[in-house]
Amino acid sequence: MPNWQVKFDEEMLKQAAQQIQVDWTTIKYIGGFENVVYSFPKDDHEFILRVTHQSHQDLEMVISELDFMDHLAKHGVQLAPPIPFQDGSLVQTLVKDEEKFMICVMKKAPGGHVNASDPFWGTELFEQWGEVTGRMHALTLKYERPETVLARPHQGKLEFDFANFGTVEQQLFEKLLQINDRINQLPRNREGYGLCHRDLHSGNFFVNEGQITVFDFDDCGYDYMVHDIAIAVYYSTIFGDRRKPEVEQSRTSSLAATMLRSFMKGYNREYALDNKWLEELPLFIEKRRLELVLLLFQDFSESQREENRVWLARNIHDALNDKACLEL
Repeated sequence: MPNWQVKFDEEMLKQAAQQIQVDWTTIKYIGGFENVVYSFPKDDHEFILRVTHQSHQDLEMVISELDFMDHLAKHGVQLAPPIPFQDGSLVQTLVKDEEKFMICVMKKAPGGHVNASDPFWGTELFEQWGEVTGRMHALTLKYERPETVLARPHQGKLEFDFANFGTVEQQLFEKLLQINDRINQLPRNREGYGLCHRDLHSGNFFVNEGQITVFDFDDCGYDYMVHDIAIAVYYSTIFGDRRKPEVEQSRTSSLAATMLRSFMKGYNREYALDNKWLEELPLFIEKRRLELVLLLFQDFSESQREENRVWLARNIHDALNDKACLEL
């Protein structure tokens, strides 16, 4: 647990409770990594309290994230919307030992996570997944950022522990740099590059009675729209069942083709992305594969689960030998 999470103690939670006007004992810890998340009831509804430390995002970036979410919610995107505080702001800042903690409130998404073993997992879900992604892409063209709100970052960069990289990790990182160089040569036109969610996998939406509700815009930023499609295809195919990641290319290719067909059916109802961008989909999928292998390298290499170790070993071998994790 990061040190800042320890500092957000009972005293800080009581301060947060005053801001949202609830009894602090009704606030329940859910979990956290980059942010800390709690739930609480109020006026017969369930809400989320999110705590962000200044080391992760500063106040201006949190405001920017929530302003974009507010825009999407007001124009029909099914997401867990930010809820204003009494003064009308979407963010409040608490301070302890000269460290800033930003708190915000969102409506809690109904339902829960789904995976490949769930009855909702299939063509209808993939189609709706594509539809909500396409709607967000269409609405990003209509988003007029207020002058007082800073722009979200371009192509968010993952932070790796370079100092502790071994030889294999260095080789994988070189592959990632080559992929990024190719991506950076692509044109950034308005119709294919804009403000995107950037992390819309099945861990960042709930499903309730067949209806998707999106959340976690913490990584939102300017990127190629095809990146959002790549995230959906990659995670649904490789990590449809997170307990057993898929490794066989023949199977991943078949799963990806089925998913993409349904996803784009929904996507195209909301937004017309030039087909030339879909030709770049394998490039963005490989980018995500390499990023994830590097991020999970230590955890999966020491994992008690054989499935995780097998996935890591296969993907290291294939990535270093330029074999795609799936073919489209």
